[in-house]
Amino acid sequence: MLDLYPGVHLEEEVLPLAREKPLDRPCTLVADRARRFEVKLLVPEAGHRELAIRRRERGAAAHHAAGRDAVVSPMQGTVLAVEVEEGDEVSAGQVLCIVEAMKMENEITAHREGTVMELSVSPGASVTTGQVLCVIVQDDG
Repeated sequence: MLDLYPGVHLEEEVLPLAREKPLDRPCTLVADRARRFEVKLLVPEAGHRELAIRRRERGAAAHHAAGRDAVVSPMQGTVLAVEVEEGDEVSAGQVLCIVEAMKMENEITAHREGTVMELSVSPGASVTTGQVLCVIVQDDG
């Protein structure tokens, strides 16, 4: 068995040509008894691999329901008015708050019916794109 890269092994009888070429790049010629072909090995860079692992761990630890229930700000701006309070029952399409951006007033509405929880904005507060404004929890009953 020949190690091409860490964690990548090929059987001895397939590799007579691979030994002739230095393995300094992720592409090498390989031959078995009658055929020759080029093998491309895609090896992720260390930085990207670590980033992917961190994202996977962070995703596993996140509260998945909050992402489905959360109402987020679609733009950066200032909250002009909050039309609901924590614990209020809302229906789909009901206005929750008004965000002003570039002199335009934008109504932020409920995406489904439920109870407003974790209200995190007040009139005059600045919000950023993607900031969670509140969470709408549906009753299971």
